[in-house]
Amino acid sequence: MATEYDDSQDWTFFIRGPSKTLTNGNGFATRWSEQTVAALRSIGFLDNMVDGTVPPVDTSMLWLDKNSDPAILKEYNPVGAAWEQVTSQTLFGRVPWRGPWDDEPIYRRGDVVSYNGAIWIAILPSQNHPPAEDAYWDLFVPGIADNSVSTAKLQDGTVTNPKLAPGAVSLDKLSTGIVDYDTEALFVAASIPAAVNQIQTAGYYAPGDGGAHRKVRIATPSPVKAWHKQSADGAWWALSVDVVTPQMFGAVGNGVANDTTALTAVDAFGRPCFLANGMSFVTTSAPVGDFFGPGKVVVNGVDSFGAELGERLHGARLRQAATRCVIPNFNNTTNKQIYSWTRYFAKARLNGPRVQFPNWYHDGNSVAGSGGNLTVTASIEYPRGVFSQVKWSGSASTVIADLATSSLSDTITVDIPAGAEFFVHAYATSAVGIVFSVTEDAARGEGAEFGPSGITDKTMTGGGVNNGNNAVYGPCAVVAMSDKPAVYICGDSRESASGFDTPNYLSAMGHIARAVAPVCGYIDVSRGGINLSEFVASHTQTLALAQYCDVVVIHLGINSLTAGVSAATALATLNTIIGYFAGKEIWLATVEPVSTSSDGWVTVENQTVDATNAARTAFNDAIRAGIAGVTGYFDIADVFESSRNSGKWKAPGGVALTVDGTHQTLAGYEWGERSGVIRASSFLPSSVPLFSRFATPSEVWTGRASGLAVDPAVFGARPSFKANKNAADQVVTSAVSTKLTWAAKVFDTIDGFDLVNGRWVPPAGRYRLHGQAYVSAGAVDAAQFIIRVAKNGSTAAEFTMRPSGTAGHSLSVDTILESNGSDAFEIWVNLAGTGDKTISGDATRTYFEGYIV
Repeated sequence: MATEYDDSQDWTFFIRGPSKTLTNGNGFATRWSEQTVAALRSIGFLDNMVDGTVPPVDTSMLWLDKNSDPAILKEYNPVGAAWEQVTSQTLFGRVPWRGPWDDEPIYRRGDVVSYNGAIWIAILPSQNHPPAEDAYWDLFVPGIADNSVSTAKLQDGTVTNPKLAPGAVSLDKLSTGIVDYDTEALFVAASIPAAVNQIQTAGYYAPGDGGAHRKVRIATPSPVKAWHKQSADGAWWALSVDVVTPQMFGAVGNGVANDTTALTAVDAFGRPCFLANGMSFVTTSAPVGDFFGPGKVVVNGVDSFGAELGERLHGARLRQAATRCVIPNFNNTTNKQIYSWTRYFAKARLNGPRVQFPNWYHDGNSVAGSGGNLTVTASIEYPRGVFSQVKWSGSASTVIADLATSSLSDTITVDIPAGAEFFVHAYATSAVGIVFSVTEDAARGEGAEFGPSGITDKTMTGGGVNNGNNAVYGPCAVVAMSDKPAVYICGDSRESASGFDTPNYLSAMGHIARAVAPVCGYIDVSRGGINLSEFVASHTQTLALAQYCDVVVIHLGINSLTAGVSAATALATLNTIIGYFAGKEIWLATVEPVSTSSDGWVTVENQTVDATNAARTAFNDAIRAGIAGVTGYFDIADVFESSRNSGKWKAPGGVALTVDGTHQTLAGYEWGERSGVIRASSFLPSSVPLFSRFATPSEVWTGRASGLAVDPAVFGARPSFKANKNAADQVVTSAVSTKLTWAAKVFDTIDGFDLVNGRWVPPAGRYRLHGQAYVSAGAVDAAQFIIRVAKNGSTAAEFTMRPSGTAGHSLSVDTILESNGSDAFEIWVNLAGTGDKTISGDATRTYFEGYIV
């Protein structure tokens, strides 16, 4: 019988059914290849394969593509974002090496680990089951006397004494997945076993020359960058270090050789660069990266960089050095003048800061202008009551052309310590209209007055009267010479959060801003309504602000996906956006679900998944799998989804984390912040202490957390709060004691009110508490109504009444109680009489409030 055949010409037959006799009714002709694949699949070998004309959503599966004849077995290549034909190397040549065995991971069939000096292969899935000769594990390679296994073992499956030659890959190296090479040239000339995923060089040209580094195995990169290298076996590798040296890119550093190419690569790689003592790197092009250390860079014969070791963690340059710079998201052609005062925190010492102001806004689809020139004057207020004039080329005002950003101001004569609060006062006037953002934090002193005319410039005196319309105008950048990295936030309405989130104690709104504000300066260009392609089409003004930042966090995509854009198209557009930030450290965020609900999202089961959920899950899975040029991702979707890719929102304790199935409630933003999913320490490893996040004001005041950093800003307000139901009625069962739920916080000075659990946990002290509920339907004449304040679940104060008639009735309770710092206070009702009762969601009739006395 022939062992080779032409799959396009040769056929085979099989019989279906119990009969072993071939007839016209039970005999079928198939391609040899399909018969072979079917046989392998029937014995469980290809249990991860699906067939058909449409590829599987799960890109970890194999796909038997029947769009062609013969069918083609394919696997997904995340680098090229395409399905490609499987080869023997890709199908059989990959050992799923998991490193040393640990008790936490889940190991699946075929996984390979090291344990007690031997190599084991998993037969059945297990967790916390140490390898042994049993039903779950099989011995793959026993321990060897000299603790080594040669590369030949990895190729033909046997170990013999002649193969234990010098240069063999030792078991400890196989366990760590790292193989050593003396130089870059030896690495490039090596054929590296497929089981090895990391290599380490001792130098670039020679061991100890400062070019030592680690590389990790990657898929074929596109495009190929200076930090990508290919070994002799055809595999691709990428530099994997947090701090680089020019020598890692081939620089010599002897003060004579031209190291321009290497320094250009350092800039493009975007990591801090250490200049070793005695090294002098000559270049004809001034680098702009973060350089530190005692060495120097010589640009066209001039010493341009150099510092004492440890003096600069990152090279000092002009960076965003304050919190909360946002872009305008509205305009108004009726009002022509605005005087605004906005709040910031210095995240580095601002010794002579500079500011920029915009004469443009983002309308949700694109950047638009005010329609004419805008004249701006400004000051910085620090300390309180002391105003420092902002000037441009010596002038106290600047005229900004339509669709333009002002030039950077002159250096402002003020010295603000790192961490200090300050205000920027700005006055803008125009013949055509003003631009502004709806991010006002009135509870912490922000405000603006505006009108068609008659608004005077108070930037050097203060004293404005807030119009109360949530409209402020401030700088889009506050920069200073700083060695502390800054963050550029690029998102949609889930990040701009206008109308959904409430400013926290640092006046920050949105997932990313809440996470980074305690640590570093940021510029937030997020805008509700924007999709991926709209950012590509209109980004000149917003992208220009990225020059002051080092880290870019992108949380975009949901508006494209819900509009019917495929995951593949959305990912391609996302890659275009990533390309705009060359030299920056880029992080992505997965996108939360979209659903409808029949009960206001207070349960999971009553939600209906959006029709575009498959595209969203494919988009998120691609982010999780890794995208070229991206450092990492924050899995925001996992924080809010009931389970990964379910398409439904969590509803912890029956509290809605979303207001409309797309956007978070305030409870949702606080839920995300407490999750710690976005950790500034992920992209600031050098400058952030070893803690997971900052404690919330509630955690600080109540002492209900440990091992977290405390921001002094949380002590700035006396404990008080007010919560309401945000128009959401609550139905209670007759004569059953029921806790009232709350949907919105009017204010909460210490973030001590827990919307999820409907309770206030203030610090130790004495408090006045007041609860009120309006029964809008279901009242029964003379039936007993009770409202009470519960302290740790037990009644602390109670009011009882018997309504006259069946019309609406209000009942309230007021008391003064002591708190030990961990006591929790709630409002409960018990409403007797036949039938369910409705508690009105009217914010003026049903609410819970309290303050320290």
